[in-house]
Amino acid sequence: MKRIVAGRNTDDQYDDYQPWIEWFTSEVEKMPIRNITDQKRSLLPSKSEKLKIHGLVHALKMGWIKTRAKVEKQAALNKGPKFYMVWDTDQGRNASHS
Repeated sequence: MKRIVAGRNTDDQYDDYQPWIEWFTSEVEKMPIRNITDQKRSLLPSKSEKLKIHGLVHALKMGWIKTRAKVEKQAALNKGPKFYMVWDTDQGRNASHS
């Protein structure tokens, strides 16, 4: 009872500091422990995933979301130098002073 109250093992012959037994090795095995193929339902999207995908496809079709290619193309167009027409045409200013 005293050993239990002290939080020790009840067997006084038991060695608390005995060497550790390695049940599992740290080496990576080439073959898996279980060689079971995945079930078909684990590869199919769930109902909530199907609804999310449907929403994304709808948003892409409506133009609310842009694909990565469209975003990169737009960024490339915006990256170049920007020129603005001050007058209607390049000749508009010269024509009015003539």
